Amino acid sequence: MSPTSRPDVARALLLCALVATSLGMSACREATPTPEPTAAPSPTTEASPTVVARIEPTATPTIDPAEQPLYPGERAEVPGVPVPLGARIVDIAPATADADLRVQLALDDYDAELIYDWYIEHMPDFGWGDVEDRDGSLIFLHDKDLSQRFIDDGLKRTATVFFIAIEEDADWTLIVEAPEGATLSDADEQGDADEADDGAAAEDEEESAEEGQDESEDAQAEPEGDEEGDGSDAP
Repeated sequence: MSPTSRPDVARALLLCALVATSLGMSACREATPTPEPTAAPSPTTEASPTVVARIEPTATPTIDPAEQPLYPGERAEVPGVPVPLGARIVDIAPATADADLRVQLALDDYDAELIYDWYIEHMPDFGWGDVEDRDGSLIFLHDKDLSQRFIDDGLKRTATVFFIAIEEDADWTLIVEAPEGATLSDADEQGDADEADDGAAAEDEEESAEEGQDESEDAQAEPEGDEEGDGSDAP
């Protein structure tokens, strides 16, 4: 067997090198990842407005004084103080620079002892904390409201529940200091108004007395006329 010539060996080595290079490039191509196609951006859509359903306010229940006369309510005439819903105002004198608000109230078919306990129970709900019993009357001190009359002294407002009769139908008077910032009527104006009311009442009484006197005189004059008539007709 003839030895292999050098040119044949060189060609064989070159062929192996080419094959190896080709295999390496093929492996590199297989290892390189193929990039994924980029998705096109979707068109922008406007968000729909959120629709909120309107909630109707809860109706305030109407309390019938005839059905719940002891329901604790607040009246414009007595700000900040509870009053039984069925109570009626008998008399009222507004607060002035020299006097506190005074309101006389009455409630039929309930005694004063019940109203006494009623105020002890409900006054704290309206901000009146400390209470003192003084000879059957209740004196309350407000937790934070200052008294307009004593604003310079920094005193808190008070409210007094004075019972006129204990064993009969509830009849009581509230004496309440006006809160800070309240508008107080002038004492002189209030006095003039009271005098005017008293004068009008006196005039009404005088007119009624005069009418009664005239009727009495007429009644006395009629019998005399009848007697004269009877005498003239006599034979």
